Amino acid sequence: MTYEFSIDEPQSISYIADWIELYITANKTSLSKSEVQSNIESAQGYEPEETLIDTIWNELERRELLYGRNAPFKLEERSISFNELWIERKDYLMCLVLSLFGNGIDTTRTGTLFEKVSEKAVRKYLHSKETVLYGTAPRPPLQQIIGRMFERYKASPPSFRQDRKADIIAWKPFGDKRSSQIIILFQCAAGNDWKAKINEVCLPAWATYANWGSYLMKGFCLPKLISREEFEEYSLDGGLLLDRARICRNTIIFDNELKQEIKNWCSSMLDYHSISQSS
Repeated sequence: MTYEFSIDEPQSISYIADWIELYITANKTSLSKSEVQSNIESAQGYEPEETLIDTIWNELERRELLYGRNAPFKLEERSISFNELWIERKDYLMCLVLSLFGNGIDTTRTGTLFEKVSEKAVRKYLHSKETVLYGTAPRPPLQQIIGRMFERYKASPPSFRQDRKADIIAWKPFGDKRSSQIIILFQCAAGNDWKAKINEVCLPAWATYANWGSYLMKGFCLPKLISREEFEEYSLDGGLLLDRARICRNTIIFDNELKQEIKNWCSSMLDYHSISQSS
């Protein structure tokens, strides 16, 4: 099945770059600059400026560097092509679909799945297996989690606060059964409303739930790739940011069950969203 390259409303450079990434990934193919230009012209009704295409290519070049060695695509002067080494990396494809379409379909299942992917990225980044999916019901008691950390428990959030916006609780212990360690509370946002959620983890509130041995940190995971201009500002709001590039650099190994779950999700979402498709 081949998914057509169709930019219905070219909203921004980031939006078009996402579409290009999705197209070459879903089709495991390449696109030329002239093909990109032709599709934008069809969508806008007039030929785009050459400077627009150059700006898109500059953005793709920035992304190629952010993804790191063996990025999911290879960018050349006149074309972009999919890297076959990423065929099994459905976490990347999932992030692309969410970045373009948001999380408007089966939101609970999708949100939970994105949290699982984010947890894998957090674990690899911290080189620690000590993470808890706290935003997913049934969540373990906070007293139990704090006990695993060897921190001193004081209280739990009231029931109406649920997870207190911490989808993932992660820490990096020293192995000596003592407090005073890196502890990060991550919120995950799979939808397009991520900007409204980025500052929702309230560290002063979490400071009342335990006598923490060191200052808490917060983090934020999202499937989009944050622009160069916005990155520092949103880091001030969200703390440690894991956008698509950072998630994909840190999610390499999945168990078979999760791998299949991501694959099934991608297949169903591509079928749902790709109204125009050819075989």
